[in-house]
Amino acid sequence: MLKIANKPLTSSTSFLLAPHEEATLTGPELAGGTLHFITFAPNSTHDINQEMQATLANGVATIKLPLLTEGSFATTVDLKLGESGKLTARIAGQPLGGHLFVHIDIYLDHGLSFAQR
Repeated sequence: MLKIANKPLTSSTSFLLAPHEEATLTGPELAGGTLHFITFAPNSTHDINQEMQATLANGVATIKLPLLTEGSFATTVDLKLGESGKLTARIAGQPLGGHLFVHIDIYLDHGLSFAQR
């Protein structure tokens, strides 16, 4: 089992996003959660950190990722999964032939677990 910063890596995935394309990540590795990714064109007059944000609605975390023409970015999103623990997504991206290459590492922390008696 791979651990990074003492957290066990639950899953890892990479994909390409074209301009104006969306991606949705679901499955047991997200403990029933859903991550929805959309791209935006960074504006030189705005702070990219303000534009790159995550919103949570109806159990879906929508994450805006900058479609860069050069350079790269990395960010972390922490989501509380009710009483079942926490999900941490480490997200990195870089431009690749007009697309955005995205890599995501998922870490699940199920918190304390007590057996029923």
